[in-house]
Amino acid sequence: MVRDSLQLLAGTFFSNLFNLIRVWIIAKTLVPETYGLWNLFTVILSYCLILDFGLVSGMDKRVPFLRGQSRMEEIDHVKNVAFSGLHLVSLILSAGLLLISFIPYPSWSDETIVGLRLLSLVTFFAVLQNFHLTVMRAEKKFGVISATLTIHGVAAVGFLVIAYQTPLNKFYGTLLSLFLAYLTSLSVCLLLSRQKFKFTLNMATLVSLSRTGFPLVMLGLGFVLFMSMDRWLIARYLNQTDLGHYALGITIANLLFMLASVFAYIFYPRVLERFGENQHIPSIRPYVLRIMTIISYLTAALCCLMIMVLPFLYQQFFAAYLPGMNSAYLLILGMFFVAFATIPGNFLVAVNQQNVILLAQAAGIVLSVTGNYIAIKLTGDIFGVAVMSALLFSAYGLVIIIYSLKLMGQTFVEVTRTLIGLVLPLMLGLSVLLFFSLAQKWIGNLPDHLVIPLEGASLVMILTMLFFVQHRGTGILSEMKDALWVNKKIPN
Repeated sequence: MVRDSLQLLAGTFFSNLFNLIRVWIIAKTLVPETYGLWNLFTVILSYCLILDFGLVSGMDKRVPFLRGQSRMEEIDHVKNVAFSGLHLVSLILSAGLLLISFIPYPSWSDETIVGLRLLSLVTFFAVLQNFHLTVMRAEKKFGVISATLTIHGVAAVGFLVIAYQTPLNKFYGTLLSLFLAYLTSLSVCLLLSRQKFKFTLNMATLVSLSRTGFPLVMLGLGFVLFMSMDRWLIARYLNQTDLGHYALGITIANLLFMLASVFAYIFYPRVLERFGENQHIPSIRPYVLRIMTIISYLTAALCCLMIMVLPFLYQQFFAAYLPGMNSAYLLILGMFFVAFATIPGNFLVAVNQQNVILLAQAAGIVLSVTGNYIAIKLTGDIFGVAVMSALLFSAYGLVIIIYSLKLMGQTFVEVTRTLIGLVLPLMLGLSVLLFFSLAQKWIGNLPDHLVIPLEGASLVMILTMLFFVQHRGTGILSEMKDALWVNKKIPN
């Protein structure tokens, strides 16, 4: 798993790096109003990636489980049926977006109508790429995933720059560049994977995969709805400029979730394999707790680093979005708990306890609609929405984390102790930032190029010291090595 982690981390790093460049180019080129519309289109695309009738999700869960039971003969059949069914699904989703664009809706702009038609093309290839990357994860071909993600990031930036050099409408050029990026990266994925599929439509297997994957589809849909209700309400009750200011903040905050998702991506099939061996939760508990420990430090460090550089980023690169900077602070803090919850959330799915997540998401959606509506009416700006969203994000993450710890057999006292230990890196990191903020006020404003490196070095040093103080004499270093090494046995 070390090699897999490094490969996927490398691909994700370069993908995120180019994604940041792309976000900067788009935000600098489009006005906040159009950037808000672009962000809503990315939300729609995320919906489409989930609405696969459970085929991808069912295959994603079925293949590692079958491998854990050594039922290798069934794996190819499952992949072929999912491959065949998903091509039909991608056509249905793309055709649906295309047809929606012809509905005569008075308030729709030309950019919305033409944008939906371009989005239908993006959706077709994005859904297919999502399927092939899922197959690569099930097959543990993380090198192919890394290469595909990197090529996608590079191509997205390259085609975007080219599109912006043409007379084409900038919003259309943004969507067209995304379509070409997916077309390029999907071609690379197919070339490198050398996977061969047969067009096989077996109704019994399709139904079985959908039945297995439907709860996971609902999980994905519920999560995306929960995480996007704030933006829909801003679009409905405020204006597109406010939406653009808010959207940039949530885009930056999502980097935390993307980091945790890398580890969850690798973690999920391995937990399924281990659970498939004996279907005994206590046997995988040490593995889950070790990964949660790693994630707590990584997400805390990144969260603090993002908060640290946020003023510099806004002032130097996103000056037009400065009214949304305070909202971004809150969204980053709230996103910490959502990102952290990816590991325990994957654990709950692996042991078939996803209904708890569904209930948390359903409650979150209801509270997001009502709470953000009230916040908008009381404050009339995006800061009130950011406060409410940050509170809901934190509550959602804590519910998932606490329930997973209880399911592992921990008592209330043990859950409290574990939770404090997991959140302590964030608290200490924020204390370091607060100290430097107060010191700057006492000493006077210092140049960013002096303060930021000093803050970063202090964060790394303090968190490293905390790690060794927390886990001194517990053998955590050797346990972490075991947790990240695929051939090691997990102690009971």
